[in-house]
Amino acid sequence: MSTLSRILLFLICFAVLPFTTVGQQSEDSDQTISDILNNIPLQDIAYEVPDKLHQQFQQNPFGLPAAKNKRMMNLFEQAYQKQALYRDAKKAFQKNYNATYADSVIRWMNMEKSEQVLSKRKEFYTLEGQRKQVVNKYELEQTPPAESRKKLIRKLAENTSAANFKIESNIIIFRSLVSAFNTLNQQRTLGSSQIEGIVGNFRNRVKQQIDQQIQNQLLVMYHGIDGNTLASYAKFYQTPSGKWLKDAITKSIHHAYKQAEERFLSSVESI
Repeated sequence: MSTLSRILLFLICFAVLPFTTVGQQSEDSDQTISDILNNIPLQDIAYEVPDKLHQQFQQNPFGLPAAKNKRMMNLFEQAYQKQALYRDAKKAFQKNYNATYADSVIRWMNMEKSEQVLSKRKEFYTLEGQRKQVVNKYELEQTPPAESRKKLIRKLAENTSAANFKIESNIIIFRSLVSAFNTLNQQRTLGSSQIEGIVGNFRNRVKQQIDQQIQNQLLVMYHGIDGNTLASYAKFYQTPSGKWLKDAITKSIHHAYKQAEERFLSSVESI
């Protein structure tokens, strides 16, 4: 091979190599993101609050004509579809991706203690998990948890910022429902200050109830998991990687809610 040919071959390889490396890195990060989000499990968590609010507002608390309320709730259900929420949340998560923290999260998720807790969390949202909830609630009623167990659960909720996440999730979605009602209400239009007043009252009610609701949910969800395992799980969320994961998940889900809100209100305006 001539000197010129060797130089050309070197230049071609040098030019192609970075693109191959970047492509491989992109594939690796996509797989890591999917693994993290599936283990959380993000899709079920993101759908939990809109699903509950959908059930509540099907009862027509605003007093719209029945047909109009039904139409509004159908549009809400379409806008807040589980798959759509996951898609938008994943895109937002990708923007906040940090390879160093993500690799640390994956290592933590693969630890035996972490797998036990994450498995219980995923199971909670399945049909089998719903059956087990009935049994777990009954057992907790028969043998109430010790104060030390409640304290550990409260610590876990605190480290994961569960209350703040749930409050803001409820507020984002509730505001979209109030705005939709305001669009459909033919009797009178609410001003922005009135809407914020309604939302503010709702926030206060949620704040009063949320800590107990979270405690009850986590006691049922992690029933049977020993204290040391739960303590290790809670402790992770105080590490840099745990804080990154918590913040990234929160921002991603709330971004998905706001995207769903835009879809919902846009479709309501066409009624």
